[in-house]
Amino acid sequence: MLQINCLYLVPPIILFLAKHPSVKNYDLTSIDTIISGAAPLGEKLTHAVRKNLPNVVALGQGERSWEPFTINKGNHVHLV
Repeated sequence: MLQINCLYLVPPIILFLAKHPSVKNYDLTSIDTIISGAAPLGEKLTHAVRKNLPNVVALGQGERSWEPFTINKGNHVHLV
């Protein structure tokens, strides 16, 4: 069975995944990476996502197309 492991989302959808109680009704264990654009996620939202989706090991964000893309893996931030 094919499973999705990477999501490309805008911050409001990431907020939904972090906070909405219905998310726990679905098997999202295959998701290990979330890529976001348009706005920074912030530390609180990043922690909330990891609490609700514990298998996520990388959260990437970029605010504008000309800025470097960053991937946050735990305590490490990588520029891509």
